Amino acid sequence: MVEKAIGRRAAAQPKGPDGLYRPAEQTAADALVELASAAIAADADADRATIVVHTESVVLAGDGTAELQGGHPIAAETLRRLACDCRVTFVNHDQLGRPLGVGHTTRTVPPWLDRQVRFRDGGCRFPGCGRQCFTHNHHMDHWPKGPTELGNLVQLCRFHHRLFHEGGWRMRGDPDTDLILVRPDGTILKTGPPPMHWTVRQRLFCTANS
Repeated sequence: MVEKAIGRRAAAQPKGPDGLYRPAEQTAADALVELASAAIAADADADRATIVVHTESVVLAGDGTAELQGGHPIAAETLRRLACDCRVTFVNHDQLGRPLGVGHTTRTVPPWLDRQVRFRDGGCRFPGCGRQCFTHNHHMDHWPKGPTELGNLVQLCRFHHRLFHEGGWRMRGDPDTDLILVRPDGTILKTGPPPMHWTVRQRLFCTANS
């Protein structure tokens, strides 16, 4: 039953930006997280958990590393992705690694704002995706540098959210009108059919002229 449930949800996971399927291990892991999220959907904080991070809070706005409860290290960019739309409790440490105190648990996107973003976007904003379930609020200008407001938030599914943090993708523009997605190599993602090849265009024009 577990294998069947994971397999069915994994089959609905989005493809990569190049149109290719991701490794089976990645899609199965995302499917398992979605099943766990659905199991706690009746909780007050549906699809969210409290993440305990041991780090200096300045890592959110700069470089460095952090450590999750239990000793698993994560990069600063991973921490910023987790902090986009979740509950984070910071345990601040001094230079010797000694805990100084536990900060307040914060949720960066309040429920009333989350409803506005979901209503506007209607699902994942990555072209061709549009998943409506298990989406995250992504800060275009990463929190805490960027404000937590409607004009700085877009909905992304779990996979595409990772692209804009660990994957090196960037996003600019106005989420209320038009978004511009930039690949890691600096080229802009263009949607729609590919342009006509020059040989096909030449044959068409030659035929029309004759």
